[in-house]
Amino acid sequence: MKEEIKDINWEQAARVYSGEASNDERRHFELWLALNENQIEWDNISKSMRGVDSSLISEKVDVEQAWRKIKPITVNKNNRTIRMFRAGIVAAAASVIIAVVMFLNPFEKTASPDQLMVAETSNTIEQLDLNDGSLIDLNRNSNIRYPSSFALDQRALTLSGEAFFNVASDKNRPFIISTQQIQIKVIGTTFNVKALPNDNRTEVSVHEGSVSVSSMLNPNNSMMLTAGDKAIFNAEDNSWVKMQLTNNNYIAWKTKEIAFKNDELPFAIALIEEVYNVKINAPNGFETDSKMITTTFDKYTIEHIVMVLNGIYGVEFTYQKE
Repeated sequence: MKEEIKDINWEQAARVYSGEASNDERRHFELWLALNENQIEWDNISKSMRGVDSSLISEKVDVEQAWRKIKPITVNKNNRTIRMFRAGIVAAAASVIIAVVMFLNPFEKTASPDQLMVAETSNTIEQLDLNDGSLIDLNRNSNIRYPSSFALDQRALTLSGEAFFNVASDKNRPFIISTQQIQIKVIGTTFNVKALPNDNRTEVSVHEGSVSVSSMLNPNNSMMLTAGDKAIFNAEDNSWVKMQLTNNNYIAWKTKEIAFKNDELPFAIALIEEVYNVKINAPNGFETDSKMITTTFDKYTIEHIVMVLNGIYGVEFTYQKE
């Protein structure tokens, strides 16, 4: 669904900065940001923030020094102090602050503020059809901020949550996705991005074509992925891990196709719970940790899957919807 909102609580904005905001608070801030006068105010702050000394993103961050550098820019032309910044700096490393600025303001020189849109999901999966021909499947509890018309030189948007992208090819306008931790750049391909707001890890899984990924804090910390590759970025140490995909379970939330091959049962149950948005309960006394599973579920209902588990292990699992 698409929404607009006119006011903002700056204490909520502080929680966005520190990574402590709820999904509703983050949505409220992004919708506020989409309005023209608010975007101008935020742009002025963001431009100053990007001038902070690069020492703030080194391994040893002096938080008080960061505050002293940023404090002068927290008063706007009406001398109204924006009280969110110190709370954000104290609660999070300076590197996170800079990344959030880039996450919240990726549209500089790409779109006028009155063109910004927000697409958001709660308990449903929805598909977004962009004007360049790209399709985005948006998982539950996720949101995307994007311009109603892309710029002439690039197609930029931001993601919080999880989405599967089927990007229309356009060699003259790269497709750029900014999350709180990383940036993804493609020409035209299909891939999945999992960037949950309260998770230190971001995952990119490539279905077709090639994808360039880089750290928001250090664009040189990058790698190229091709079909069958999966990369995991860890924000705690700004590191990448690259691996080969062995199945398509990473898009099971979209396809409802799940394959297990000698996998640990707790892992399988966790994936099923995530895909079907349920909680599965094992019977009392049944030790799931010692059990393995090899089976395939192809677009089955959760009722059928639970019945299969019962048949495999000779016990009675139950489930409830989240």
